[in-house]
Amino acid sequence: MKQKVKIILACTLLTGLTFIPIKYSNGKPFPIPLHAEELKGLKDSETANKPPITINLSNNLNAPDTVNEYDDVNTSETVIESYDVNASDTVNSPDTINTQRYLSGFKISGYGTLSFTVYDNGANVAPVRDITQSPDNRFKSNHTAVMDSRLGLQAHYRFNSDLDFVTQSVLRDQVEIDFENSLESAYFAYRPTYWSEFRIGRMGYDVFLMSDTRNMGYAYPWARPPLEFYGWIPVFNMDGADATFRINQGNSQWRLRLQAGEYAFPFEIEKIIYDCETEGLHNLTITRQSGNLLLKAGYSRFSFKNAMPLFTPLQEGLEQIAEGTREFFPDISDEAQSLREDIAFKDTEMTYMTLGAAYDDGQWILQAEIAKSTTTAEVLSHGQMGYAALGYRSGDWTPYLIYSAIRAGNDLRQPSADWSPIGETGLQEDAIGIINTTRMDQDTFSLGIRWDFNLKAALKLQWDSIHIHSKGYGLWYCKDRISGQDNRVNLGTLSMEFMF
Repeated sequence: MKQKVKIILACTLLTGLTFIPIKYSNGKPFPIPLHAEELKGLKDSETANKPPITINLSNNLNAPDTVNEYDDVNTSETVIESYDVNASDTVNSPDTINTQRYLSGFKISGYGTLSFTVYDNGANVAPVRDITQSPDNRFKSNHTAVMDSRLGLQAHYRFNSDLDFVTQSVLRDQVEIDFENSLESAYFAYRPTYWSEFRIGRMGYDVFLMSDTRNMGYAYPWARPPLEFYGWIPVFNMDGADATFRINQGNSQWRLRLQAGEYAFPFEIEKIIYDCETEGLHNLTITRQSGNLLLKAGYSRFSFKNAMPLFTPLQEGLEQIAEGTREFFPDISDEAQSLREDIAFKDTEMTYMTLGAAYDDGQWILQAEIAKSTTTAEVLSHGQMGYAALGYRSGDWTPYLIYSAIRAGNDLRQPSADWSPIGETGLQEDAIGIINTTRMDQDTFSLGIRWDFNLKAALKLQWDSIHIHSKGYGLWYCKDRISGQDNRVNLGTLSMEFMF
């Protein structure tokens, strides 16, 4: 295994943007990013009379304020770059803007996060931001500088007004850091009309509100996406193709996106790294943007392509017991067969159903998502999860609070048969223990504040109080002796977000 990177800077990438003049409510001019293709095809008569857009001071690029009346900007391509835009510029000259923006045809941009987190109860638990991470000094430390830190870069080449190539790489803490795992996107985008776009290659897995920005700390007020909702999701990207269609309806715009492909990611079990491969990934999302309100619904389905080698001996043993006890101990046979199926990875299917809403009027920020995931094998974490966040901007300061929760989709597994007649109670306990270990059952209350001390940088301070329920430690690395106990852990995080 490659040596872990001890301290990781954090940033990400985006381009393909044109800028239109706006004014904040405090009078400061600042450009809003807008896809060049979204200006393409707009008649001069449609733009000549448009006044500069006025919004309240906000650096939340995921907020509806950044989605102007022309289109909903894909947040995965909304990093504001260091271009001087005079407030006297107007949107009635897109050709001039396009010429300036894409004079060279090649652009590089990025963003980053430097973060430091302290937590209590470090002798028994170690936090991770998502299940692709593994803490280096588990149970020996009460702090981490790599959990939320990340660095990203994006390169964008525009062939012409209809065709682009975008590649993005993010350096972040993972159980295995290499080029393949760091490559977030590399795709061609073709826009035959203003209303449609087709992409092929590696691109973001788009099913949640923050799918495009979960690595981009500058794009949201809080220190990290809520762990209960985003921490258990293993899929960040997909290799395949997607199609996007837009429809304007009065003051609202609808967006339909279809995705199909596959994805592979590394994760760790018992200090052994496995490459988990998915296939048959299909995703459908519908988004509606109207004024300050954004609504999004999604459905996703995929299956796991490969088996988990660590579980193979256990599965073989359970299969032998199921076959050998069928005639004289049918209850043992039935339970052995059920346990074998519930610890299988290969050919296991998983589905997500999600619904999210975000409101941002320049001062008040409200965002919430709920989701339900189901699976054909209980060893894969699943259940019901959700969060609600509220923030208020006052000048350069944004205090906020968040409540998030996840409930396991499967009850605590208990023995259903007595295996002592065949002397295999140990095998039964091992299989049940594995299934219960992956359950996620916890609540978090978060309180924090963001300070935008610069137009392209912000500081965040956040406190999390996390209540982990018994046999609900699936989001944590923990010692066996506490897995059957309720526990409370406090996290304190200081981070700096920046763009370049």
